[in-house]
Amino acid sequence: MALSETADHGSVEFAKIKDHFREQFNLRLSKLGIPVTGSGRINEVRKLFSISAPTAQKWVSGLALPDISSLIRICQTFKCSLDDLLFGLADIPSVTQTLKDAILVDAKDRRVGKKISIESESNRLSDFPDTCAIYEVSDNCMDPYVTPGDFVVVNLSLKDLSRNQVMMFRNKDRYFLRRTQSLISGGISLVSENPRYSSEKMSQDTFIFDTAYRPTDNHVVVIGEVIARLLIQR
Repeated sequence: MALSETADHGSVEFAKIKDHFREQFNLRLSKLGIPVTGSGRINEVRKLFSISAPTAQKWVSGLALPDISSLIRICQTFKCSLDDLLFGLADIPSVTQTLKDAILVDAKDRRVGKKISIESESNRLSDFPDTCAIYEVSDNCMDPYVTPGDFVVVNLSLKDLSRNQVMMFRNKDRYFLRRTQSLISGGISLVSENPRYSSEKMSQDTFIFDTAYRPTDNHVVVIGEVIARLLIQR
């Protein structure tokens, strides 16, 4: 049975519930390492919950609430309660609020005064191409380039590993950042900015460029190139 707007809910109260669901659903997706915006998030939600792309879009944008069985499955996935999901009781900072005061740094290491905003209905980044998505940084492998809690803007259409840029990759369900370096031998070295982590040398056939591919231990999916950083509390 789907949740729907009735006289018992009241239109205002029901709208608040949908807003809470949208915010909590997206925040918890970010904690799983799923891209914050763009078609990448829709595709990951579609695969994660075995639903259609239009349904995933409605959940992400808060245009519709899942039916009760889907809500239970979402809670099990996120390890949260229905109260957390529908009424926003969990103390998780809003991604939109977090980005409000972030320092934007472009690919040339220039600090830009432009503010970042996310269009609530389309879940897209304003002032960036449609092929871009935001990812939250969850580890310190690229410190000081980015640290946990920062965000990166990734252009999903830029996947040239020979450009020696910082790239987003996925191995199984883990997303990670590395700087690429072309090797004379023809392979690619994945370099961490943090000196505590060593570089990894990989052959070209290790990399998969189809983001729909579910990689094994022996393959790495190329997500895209980092074109900007959003530094939090710097």
